Amino acid sequence: DDVGPLLSAAHLCIVPLRTGGGTRIKILEAMAAGVPVIATPLAAEGLDVSGGEDLLLSDTDEGLADLTVALCSDPARMARLRARAYDTAWSR
Repeated sequence: DDVGPLLSAAHLCIVPLRTGGGTRIKILEAMAAGVPVIATPLAAEGLDVSGGEDLLLSDTDEGLADLTVALCSDPARMARLRARAYDTAWSR
């Protein structure tokens, strides 16, 4: 019911969505909590966010995994993406 405790403990949020529609509320919730998001382009469709700036995007499983490892290995980039995600979500 309440994802707040999960998001407060999360290092990042991975959304490997391949099919579906509707608003991607979970991505916005993660970003608003300052949790960096790694997703497929379909998962972020319609959110008016910038790949590479607000969140990281890849359309392959390997790409999502590579982005995850790279981000977890770069604390400075993780901090920048965390701040940008938070700012982007709350500016809307």
